[in-house]
Amino acid sequence: METDPRAEELNNLRLALAIFALHLDAFEARLKNPSSTSSIAVWPTLSEPALADKIVSAIKSAMLAQSQVTNAIVATKATTAAATATANAMLIESIASRRD
Repeated sequence: METDPRAEELNNLRLALAIFALHLDAFEARLKNPSSTSSIAVWPTLSEPALADKIVSAIKSAMLAQSQVTNAIVATKATTAAATATANAMLIESIASRRD
């Protein structure tokens, strides 16, 4: 069974967004408790909380925008499918009425 490339790309985007959200959570946790030590230091600590808040806010805004684009793509695809189905039904009805 062949998969739709758009659906596959949408799933890839969702996976990337989920992974990014995990990284963001780790980043926020590190900012809130910079003195904690971990076995893997992924994110540097920031000494200025206002800057850290701006970074977190910008990342969250980017994630929201990406989510909105994804939702718009899904809605457009659903609308296109519905319009195609309606057009096909009208065409079939038109052909059937000509045969009568």
